[in-house]
Amino acid sequence: MVRSTLFACVVVLAASACGGSAGEPGQGSQVGAEVVLGSGSVIESPDHGPMIGWLFNFSNPPEGGVIALWNWDWGNVEGEDSSGGTTWGGPYDLIGIWDGSQFTLTEPAMPVPAGAERFQPGGTNCTDPALSGTVEFLRSLDPDEFGLGSHGSRLVAGECAAFVEAYFDTAELRAALEPITDDVQVDLYFRSVASQSPDDTQPGESQAFESLVDGLTFLAQPAEGIDPTVSISFADGQLTYRSTCNSQFGPFSVNDDILVFQGGGTTAVACDEPDSMSMVGELLSSRPAVQLDPTGALTIVGQDRTLVVVNEAIAEPATPILSEWDVASVLLGQGAESAWMLTSATITIEPDRILIDGPCTDGSATAILDKRRLTVTAVDYTPDSCDEQGTEIEAALHEVFSSPTGDDVAFDIVTSRTGILLQPVTTPQRSDFRPVGLRLVASE
Repeated sequence: MVRSTLFACVVVLAASACGGSAGEPGQGSQVGAEVVLGSGSVIESPDHGPMIGWLFNFSNPPEGGVIALWNWDWGNVEGEDSSGGTTWGGPYDLIGIWDGSQFTLTEPAMPVPAGAERFQPGGTNCTDPALSGTVEFLRSLDPDEFGLGSHGSRLVAGECAAFVEAYFDTAELRAALEPITDDVQVDLYFRSVASQSPDDTQPGESQAFESLVDGLTFLAQPAEGIDPTVSISFADGQLTYRSTCNSQFGPFSVNDDILVFQGGGTTAVACDEPDSMSMVGELLSSRPAVQLDPTGALTIVGQDRTLVVVNEAIAEPATPILSEWDVASVLLGQGAESAWMLTSATITIEPDRILIDGPCTDGSATAILDKRRLTVTAVDYTPDSCDEQGTEIEAALHEVFSSPTGDDVAFDIVTSRTGILLQPVTTPQRSDFRPVGLRLVASE
């Protein structure tokens, strides 16, 4: 079951009304009502006063707005845009009181970096017939009456779960959801200030965290229940997580100890990924809390899962690298796919050299293994007779271990329980689908 995550607040969201300017509190504002905090953009047009919104129509000027906003003053913020009498800007951190029909600011709005909003709608959709009843129940609720955003089912910690987005936690909403409260995750746009620490975020907090983790790679450990091929790396403001074959990457920031990551790109090598790859991706995208321990451990705390990854400098390899390996596949350029080997070839990695036993030739080269990076010099081969298929495999091995410029070739080693992956540190400048790396499995 997925437990509901509601927080105490005030009453019900009604249909949107016109907002008010500075010094005009909403008529229904309540003295002593609970103060809430959320992030959103603001738009004001000749047709309505200031309104909070998240997605505006792509028109010129834009249109939109969901929640009427009182006590708003454009003079307290910077960077807004105006066109045709409409002014809009954001996102901002908004602190105030919701009275059932309008939101009244109790403190000046504060700008929020794009991508660092306290709640971001969206996620990876999924389908599970077992959730159809819950999703149908959510569909029957009136979005205007209960202040609902989107609803449906999406991946949460690697599992398909029903969800509904709500602007505020209200008694009416809790009563409406009571029949399914154990079966739905409720994501709130605004939460009680008592449950957050908006003032704890100091300028430069994200930069401080980035400087601490920049250039570091953290590895999952088997005890965590995550496949140890999974790793998380930080470099130049980018976060990358990868497993046996593929990786996803994108910019990140940390505010109030909350990690904000939006994966902007991914590779697409064809292979069997561990199930934990998607679980880690969901965790990183869920705005988890993060804490870097002086011992080198990074703790990532999500709603349903806590993951501890360890700096690779002190982590134990999941698989011994110095061993004899069978070549299972050749990785091709552009990160698109891999070609499975049909004729045996073995690679032996020793402390100071690498041995290549192909179907037609044997080769050896000086090799330097530094943690999980293998650097190979030019390979000396001893040729032998070969059939057509063996010749193709030999050509692939030669290309993997050679450089067009004659320089050494360096590989990042990704380990798993069954083998290792040799991924090129720098992809050679070759045409699409040319051999660039190897997938190796334990030699029988």
